[in-house]
Amino acid sequence: MEETEKLRVHAAESPTTLKHVEQSDTECGIGSCKPSALRCCATMCTFVAVYSISGLLTSILSMYIASQITTLEKQFGLSSTQTGFILSCNDIGYLSTTLIASYIAQKVHIPRVLAISTVLYGVSGIICSLAYFISKDLLKLPRTEVSSFVNVSDGDQISSYYTNNPTFEAPMCSFKDFLPENCTTHVSKQTIGLPNQYSIIAVALIGGGMILQGVGKAPRYPMVSTYIDDNVKRTQTPLYVGIVSGVGIFGPAIAFTTGGMISTIYVTLEDVSINPRHPSWIGAWWLGFLVYGIISIISAGPLLLFPRWMKKGAEDRAMRKQKRKQKGNLTWNKRFFEFLHTLRRLLTNPVYMPLIAAVCLTLLGVSSGLAFGPKYLEVEFFVPTWKANILQGVVGILTASIGTILGGIVTTKFKLHPVTCVKIVLLVYLLSTGLGSLSFLFGCSNPDISGYSRSRNDSKSCNACHCDPTSYFPVCGSSKQIYFSPCYAGCSEADEKGFRNCSCIGENGTATAGQCDSNCQMLVPYLVLNAVTNLLGAFNMMPIFFIYLRSVKDEDKAFAIGLSAFMSTLLGWLPGPVIFGKLVDTTCLLWKSSCGNIGSCAMYDTDLFRYLKAGYETILRVFTILVFIVVLLKALEKTDWNLGETTAVPAEENIVFLEEKDLAKTPTDWNPNPIYKLKIQPKQLKSFKY
Repeated sequence: MEETEKLRVHAAESPTTLKHVEQSDTECGIGSCKPSALRCCATMCTFVAVYSISGLLTSILSMYIASQITTLEKQFGLSSTQTGFILSCNDIGYLSTTLIASYIAQKVHIPRVLAISTVLYGVSGIICSLAYFISKDLLKLPRTEVSSFVNVSDGDQISSYYTNNPTFEAPMCSFKDFLPENCTTHVSKQTIGLPNQYSIIAVALIGGGMILQGVGKAPRYPMVSTYIDDNVKRTQTPLYVGIVSGVGIFGPAIAFTTGGMISTIYVTLEDVSINPRHPSWIGAWWLGFLVYGIISIISAGPLLLFPRWMKKGAEDRAMRKQKRKQKGNLTWNKRFFEFLHTLRRLLTNPVYMPLIAAVCLTLLGVSSGLAFGPKYLEVEFFVPTWKANILQGVVGILTASIGTILGGIVTTKFKLHPVTCVKIVLLVYLLSTGLGSLSFLFGCSNPDISGYSRSRNDSKSCNACHCDPTSYFPVCGSSKQIYFSPCYAGCSEADEKGFRNCSCIGENGTATAGQCDSNCQMLVPYLVLNAVTNLLGAFNMMPIFFIYLRSVKDEDKAFAIGLSAFMSTLLGWLPGPVIFGKLVDTTCLLWKSSCGNIGSCAMYDTDLFRYLKAGYETILRVFTILVFIVVLLKALEKTDWNLGETTAVPAEENIVFLEEKDLAKTPTDWNPNPIYKLKIQPKQLKSFKY
């Protein structure tokens, strides 16, 4: 009789409660403006479709800067360590707010918070683009119709430059001894690869924009995951999250591809007398920040219209609210201790914490690959910046998108148990580690550059030219030989088309700016290998996410997602670019320098670069496998997996008045007024929570 009384009381209260929830929290619109035409949009499919567009744009902005690393280093004279720090500024902003965002995920209007975060992304892109506008006066080159001809065969100067343009440096052949730079009378000017008076301001603007971007990123992962998991069947969560994540991973692909296209446009958007292969070329890096920033702000509008809860999730929310009312309002002290208790419960979870450690090790390699992937293609395979970005986007990131979606489909379709997911993830890690170790073999050797050797024994030119051994300006001779500079090729004449009268090349020898096309055939095998390993790594994302959700209690779910994102960022995304950027700098053979100022790297050791990258990634994968073995052992011991289905509170339309003829069937001692009957099966009553 006690259970019957509880059911009666709950049934009597349900119509009012659920009716209130449906009217105020489950309809699309803002405030009192909730037109009936939008009611059909209050579905998870619609939300996933709309949010995927927003997530795609913000994902593009997050990774677009990685496509412009080389360009930023050249314009502002930065090292890879410095650009790695700029990339990590995104994670600094993220870490400052992610735990708070995760903790309040189930207490706020999630779609509207996501809309605000999208606006922050857009504003951050606009801020980053301002670094160009403050320094654009230093970047003007002669237009294509202007021809600057220089003849320095008389040897009056040690080096000559294209007239009226200090950024177009080209050390030419001279017959006088090289004289060191007179820094006491040095006049500050913009030189490609060296710091300038705007470098610090540019780093502050771009770094500040990335921090703001990180603040906007903080709510996205925990809130989207919570919103989906609270409003659909639990077996459908990996599918919807997989779709959102898969579409989002297309963002880096688009970012790198458009970054490559933008790199073929000169930074001032003018037609200039040089091409993208020229050492002085700087692409229009700021354009992507500005365009995608504006579009992101516009895309935030539709997210404001979605309801706080979908109908399926609203019924369960109503029951939770009823429970909170029975417990009474929590004071801030009680909320703080509740927070600490939840944190302790997660930190002592034997599956959850080792899983986070494995993911952090994985992300150390992933973040490094995303940040410096295009640069690696440029250095290792001698491809231009625009081509490296397109290859990174189309081949590398595109396969990662497909892998993420496949992982979500497999996890959902076969309804995998968390222990099965752990076994699959471990198997995939073993396979990807074996394949990834082959990257030691797929690379190109250091090019033969006439006029340069590590021992400096070959620092003299082929004739009487006196050349600066530190002024690196590679040119490709008509004989397909690379020369350290036009001076080392013996060139004494130059115009907008290239260099002529190059005595070291031969009679009527000519040269063009930039390195020669490489004969190395390892680019395609490397791209295929990289695509397969990326696909395998991305496949693991959804099974790992599913393990996260099912290894913790339901009330800890949102905070667990946020804590995992926090730890992954702190120990994976944040240090990865800085650590790998430092490793990249150790492979530099020649730095741009002037009067004690060190700028960007002018020449890298390609063999050392390849060995460090492959070794770094392989070591991380091996340690990840060891940690995942621990995860598997703990998972086999775990018995309290969170696998139960959420049973919705009966909706108002499922509650009807008892007919007069049914009164005789009710217990004689039960005579409520009014009397309700539930249109549900008796077996469902056992799952009700009061």
